[in-house]
Amino acid sequence: MNRPMRLLLLFGIICPAAFGMNCKDKAGNAVPIRVASRAKYRAIQDGKDWPNPDILVSPYGFDIRVPASKVSLRDLNFEQVMSTLESQSCDAWPLGAVIWVSEHSFLEKPPKIYDPDFDNRSFKLRDTLVHRGIKLEMIPSA
Repeated sequence: MNRPMRLLLLFGIICPAAFGMNCKDKAGNAVPIRVASRAKYRAIQDGKDWPNPDILVSPYGFDIRVPASKVSLRDLNFEQVMSTLESQSCDAWPLGAVIWVSEHSFLEKPPKIYDPDFDNRSFKLRDTLVHRGIKLEMIPSA
């Protein structure tokens, strides 16, 4: 491995926030999403009151809801979820860099075809978001 690549890798390990998630300010510039305040988001008990993006991991893909921009999309793949999050304005993140994540309960509606990649999809999402500086508020589904 050449020296610049080693320095980049070292920088990524030491400063993962440098590769963090961005939002768009009013001028359309990409700016880092501010750090989430745990005290603010831990006080929210009901999903109806959650103002930040939330994601449901289902057997069919990901469902994402962004209340501030009235986005509600279903059965997305991983790349579509990341693209949707990165395209949001900073107004979509009033609590800072935190997302409400829940996993589909098979008791609600059994999947037509069980996707063996369901667990991997959930882990990939969590790992990527955490690496990009997003805190996850993991909520069990009913």
